[in-house]
Amino acid sequence: MKQFRRGIASVMAALMVVPCLGSSAFAAGVTFEGVEAQADAGAQVIRIEGRVSSGTSQTLTLSVREGERIVHLDQFENEADGSFTYVVPADIDEGDTFRVRLGGAGVETPYEFTVTASGEVQEDALSVSVRGTATAGQDQRVPYTFSFSGEDEGLGNVTVVFTVKGDQAGLFTTGIFDQGFNGFSKLAETTETLSDGSLRVKVTLAYQLGMDQTTAAADEMDMFSYVFRTAAALEGDLEVSVEQAIFTYADDSEMYYAEVTGGPAVTHVSAMPYDVDGDGDFDQADITAAQGFYRVSEGDADWAKAKTADLDGDGVITVNDLVKLSYLWLDVLG
Repeated sequence: MKQFRRGIASVMAALMVVPCLGSSAFAAGVTFEGVEAQADAGAQVIRIEGRVSSGTSQTLTLSVREGERIVHLDQFENEADGSFTYVVPADIDEGDTFRVRLGGAGVETPYEFTVTASGEVQEDALSVSVRGTATAGQDQRVPYTFSFSGEDEGLGNVTVVFTVKGDQAGLFTTGIFDQGFNGFSKLAETTETLSDGSLRVKVTLAYQLGMDQTTAAADEMDMFSYVFRTAAALEGDLEVSVEQAIFTYADDSEMYYAEVTGGPAVTHVSAMPYDVDGDGDFDQADITAAQGFYRVSEGDADWAKAKTADLDGDGVITVNDLVKLSYLWLDVLG
């Protein structure tokens, strides 16, 4: 096992798991067995696994608290052999302590324990980010690119879960997987519309070059792009956020949770998205203004104005942005 991979931008926590006496018994004699947990500050997850003696189809309940704050509540079913694994997204810092409570239908005394995260974050670790264009027009395809940095030697599959939401209903239509990069190809994809109108997407990828090619841990590699279409007559902000990314490797059966870096990718959708000079229209003067922002990057004093010309969303105005803007102007001219 490679040291930095096991770190997963994470704390492989020194855990304190303290079961309550007699807390594993169900009313019907069913018991929890081999319950283990770890709190991962880097990946911001709590992983809980174990087994139920009754075998399959046992409906379990789970609650996670930090002090009086409820972190997570849910119901789920164990596997056919009685085993279960549950991953809870959580805001975790080193030293945080969480109280976990497992139960089920008819349980008289739930199984309870505490999990405390400790340790140091590994420097060379897996991380995942998403980027997209800063501006987009109405009724336009908007691509978002998902990347990772870390070890790719022996990399098998990657599962990325992300959400997209608009600041008003109907700002985007359901997206589609666009393409894989650098040896990544799509294995599966599911989508779920959430109660707030946002869309949760789960994409599983296979890495075809994982056994033959190695990338330095600090290098960033694009994995895939996903495209959404904006509405024809609405303006607002479109936000894409990575919730979780899970990596598996050919040389072991572990799952590794990547750190999400860089924050969400936000695209401002407007009827006049390429008005670089701010005069209310899109014309040749905007091309000239964009050329004046060449090599301006995020964090520079002029970025608030320059970012309108950042068409590929990489945080810097490059030749690629200027070429794209010129093609858009040619489309306007017909």
